[in-house]
Amino acid sequence: MIPKIQKIQLISCLLIAVSLPALPFIYINIFSAIFLLTTVLKYIITRNDIKKGKDTVLEFILFICPFILIVGLYGLDILDSYEIVESLKKLEKKAAFLIFPLIYLLDPLFIKNNVKSVTKAFCVGVMFVNLVCYVNAFYRFIFDTQTLQSSSNWDNISVLSATDNAFKYDYFFYQEFLSPFAIPPFYFSLYVSFSISILFFIYLFRAKRASNKKIILIVAYILISVLVLVQLSVRGVIIPFIILGGGVLVWNLLRSKVPKITIIGISLFAVILLVLIFQAPLVKKRLFKDLQDSISNYHEARPNSIKLRLIIYECAVNVLKQSPLIGYGQRESNELLWQCSQEKLPKEYTHKYNAHNQYLQFSIQFGLLGLIIILTPIVSPILYFRRCRSLYIIFFSLVLIGFMSESMLSRFHGFMFFFFFYTILLSQMKVNHASMSRPN
Repeated sequence: MIPKIQKIQLISCLLIAVSLPALPFIYINIFSAIFLLTTVLKYIITRNDIKKGKDTVLEFILFICPFILIVGLYGLDILDSYEIVESLKKLEKKAAFLIFPLIYLLDPLFIKNNVKSVTKAFCVGVMFVNLVCYVNAFYRFIFDTQTLQSSSNWDNISVLSATDNAFKYDYFFYQEFLSPFAIPPFYFSLYVSFSISILFFIYLFRAKRASNKKIILIVAYILISVLVLVQLSVRGVIIPFIILGGGVLVWNLLRSKVPKITIIGISLFAVILLVLIFQAPLVKKRLFKDLQDSISNYHEARPNSIKLRLIIYECAVNVLKQSPLIGYGQRESNELLWQCSQEKLPKEYTHKYNAHNQYLQFSIQFGLLGLIIILTPIVSPILYFRRCRSLYIIFFSLVLIGFMSESMLSRFHGFMFFFFFYTILLSQMKVNHASMSRPN
């Protein structure tokens, strides 16, 4: 009985990992439900074998309680809402936050021998999306006879010709590149960055006697992924990733015995990256020109994406100043943010934007106290597990950087990515910590 449950548990976990970048929400929800069900069944059958003590209680306080408190705070909003049914639906989505921490609590040893399988499955899912998007872009570029209604502002770029076909190059960039999948560019860039980190720091630098064939495949994967990152040109991911990833890369190169073929591949990747950044018109526009225009013309003309965020951040800070400790709750904070943004944005901007910054989003909803509550389970594993935490630190850095430009936990792509890998990596650190602490 137990072996069959464990097999289904592993398969459902792998399906979540591989489908997270590629499949619609409904499939991920089904796989998550199966994963939770098999974990609960396994716990019911084997719970007498699970040792409990002060470590379990402390881990529950650090890693589980803060998420329960956050869901409880969201629940309080129902009492102050005019639309009870809609609020209950939103609370149901927030309660989904608890699924994966609950799995950690019930079965922390699940990932003992499967962390590599799960991370590999995630990398396969990311590469599947990459390849499908390339096939789709080339197909549309060759066979599509209609002019693309570009949303990427290629206008007045002198490098391109004045023909309608010139706009077809936009098929290879930003949202048009991801058109086969309903994935916002920011979140897929985050997935790609994490998959590169997994391959670099888990399978490349720490691989023992890896074959040249395996190294070539890993380097090829990294090159394709970096190319996709540049094509998407998401500033909030690619710029910090280049800075942080470059520093960590140099550190690992200095302290690791890396094969020559790896050094050649990494050098090639760096050259291609620099050429693409400084030669591709849309990349230069998104990474440099928009930023320069936003700084020099902050209060003028139609706002681009950077200027729009700066205006929303300014409104969020103004709202936070009025109630810094406890915030306003979800409903009222959204209304105040929307009222402020309507005063500063052109009239055609009628969408109710969130704060586009997870720190500001939690602060205006639940105050600085709420921000501390949500950051506690994110930061505490680094302090609690003093060893065996390298991949979590990479994940931790990507999440904290992502929080700066998106309200990640308000979107399905964000909270599924966070809570799934939070649980997986937390389980891995617990097992490794226990094995290293065990006396000889």
